[in-house]
Amino acid sequence: MDFYDFIDKLKFQLQKPLPGEDAQLLMAPSIRRKMSTYNFDALNPKVSAVMALIYPNENLEPTMVLILRQSYAGVHSAQISFAGGKKDDADENIKATALRETFEEIGVEQHHINVLTELSNLYIPPSNFLVFPFLGYCNEKPAFNLDYKEVAQLLEFKALQITNDAIKSKMIIDKHPSGDNVTAPYYLINDHKVWGATAIILSEIEAIFKEILFDEK
Repeated sequence: MDFYDFIDKLKFQLQKPLPGEDAQLLMAPSIRRKMSTYNFDALNPKVSAVMALIYPNENLEPTMVLILRQSYAGVHSAQISFAGGKKDDADENIKATALRETFEEIGVEQHHINVLTELSNLYIPPSNFLVFPFLGYCNEKPAFNLDYKEVAQLLEFKALQITNDAIKSKMIIDKHPSGDNVTAPYYLINDHKVWGATAIILSEIEAIFKEILFDEK
């Protein structure tokens, strides 16, 4: 599907309610279902935001990007994620956080990003973060400029790839921070297993994309 046609259809689809937690849980680790009883206010989570960015590739196909984080002393070391990070006091709002972090980590200037919607938020227990994902697009492929202190590599992929069940599977996480053996669904993207919070966010995006493809039939 042509990128610009896809964006028009995406805008129309986003006038409807988001798929929400039901879609998120399809690609969530098995332990996630226990979290419906969590009192997030009592946990006093840190607030962060990420940007799921869509743009055209050289063939005008809808394309998305993830990042491989650098190795560091933390629970999200060397993981696949969207560009994003912790809210600063100076940020006007949580959308501003997503835009700022996207610029800082992968060099996409804020005025090039058209923010379509705020997706369903999610809590990440190992790091005690409450994450607010945003979906946005650029009319042209961005001129990426990575902050290599935080980002080891970009993973670009065709956006509609995530609607293909053939790239989905499950694995056992035997050293999960919860201490339990956890079954984790994942997307295999560019030979990387994308699981956890990133897969949960992608799962809601996938549900939105599938509605667009269904309407095409």
